[in-house]
Amino acid sequence: PEVESLCERIVLINSGRIVGDGTVRELAEKVGAGPWLECHFQGFSEQATADIASLDSVKSVEVLSSEANKVGRFRVEGNADCAADLVKLAVNKGWETQALIPHGASLEEVFLSLVEAE
Repeated sequence: PEVESLCERIVLINSGRIVGDGTVRELAEKVGAGPWLECHFQGFSEQATADIASLDSVKSVEVLSSEANKVGRFRVEGNADCAADLVKLAVNKGWETQALIPHGASLEEVFLSLVEAE
């Protein structure tokens, strides 16, 4: 967190070679680890994953946990309209939105992804 708050741009070096150059967000998007939302819905149906994936603003959806009569947790990547579209979908489907938690890739996750790609 310190590097991200102090630096506008980051150069990542592995074994003497530059493996990344840019902001944390730019580097995260380069390795496919851009910002995402953790969504908690109660009262969702078995069709929830497909319903979420059908939104134009959603790039990908992954079920983190899903049990009958419990809160379903989903990892959703999308564009700037994604959160609003998810809330609208939940209202239309009768799901109770318990949480929408924004996440971003850490510098460590980005570095590990870039090094593993080498």
